Amino acid sequence: MRDDQGRAFPDFVCVGTYKAATTWLFRVMDEHPGVFVPDVKEVHFFNVRSGLDAYVEKGLDWYSGLYASAPEGAVLGDVTPGYLACPVSAERIAATMPDARILVMLRDPASRAHSHFWYRAGMDGARASFDDTIRGWRDDPQDIVAHGLYATHLQRYLDRFPAEHVKVVLVEDLKSDPQGTWRDICRFVGADPSFVPPSLVEAQNTARSFRWKRLYKLNGAVARFLYLNGGDRLRRAIKRTGVPTLLDRLNRKPAENPRLTADQRARLLDVYLPEIERLEGMLGRDLGAWKQGAR
Repeated sequence: MRDDQGRAFPDFVCVGTYKAATTWLFRVMDEHPGVFVPDVKEVHFFNVRSGLDAYVEKGLDWYSGLYASAPEGAVLGDVTPGYLACPVSAERIAATMPDARILVMLRDPASRAHSHFWYRAGMDGARASFDDTIRGWRDDPQDIVAHGLYATHLQRYLDRFPAEHVKVVLVEDLKSDPQGTWRDICRFVGADPSFVPPSLVEAQNTARSFRWKRLYKLNGAVARFLYLNGGDRLRRAIKRTGVPTLLDRLNRKPAENPRLTADQRARLLDVYLPEIERLEGMLGRDLGAWKQGAR
């Protein structure tokens, strides 16, 4: 879509959440010939993250510039899972793109929090135990547990967009019917649902650890900095050498996260149960599987 100044903005925004198949969504959307997404997942334009606020510091012209190379007629998208939990994102997106389609990817919140914790631990090392993380959770968009307050977060979007412009996709549905769920997503965002992406049934962002965590973070940080700060030609030239991909493969090693214990799940559900029950009413569907293990 374009605003009254002719600037290009996304037709759809996937606002979250983390560890709920958003990396898969980015990959398959990137493979779709009728869809354009920025070359680096998670633009983080409408949210505030670690004190950084691109919405204020870079502005709408910069954001629109990320879509300048989109083919004519393509469906434009932004996949940034950090938007869902950030209190200011819904208002900013609505002010910029009031007709945008909002896609929300959700997963059993207890399992999601557990997966998110070990994902961060694999990148940065665990600063606290998972038990301490549950006990010390706070209502903050950076907090792992707070990301699972789905009903609270979703309500901000329902307050600002027509209900028919907001679609919630459960990871459980994606696992049970990947093709049908994919077609529904395509129809919702306005893309051709007959296209079958190569990565449709491939798992993305599975559990892994790194031999050299600093190398992993440096590789991603350099690519992201170049792409978002006018150095995309240099980034692509470096990428074509194959060196970043090779380093990433050598650096990764498979990992098996510890299991979520019954006690940990019960303590998480002490937080999440009211949110799950509210979400059931918002979606008009039974989420009983998410409530298993509650005290």
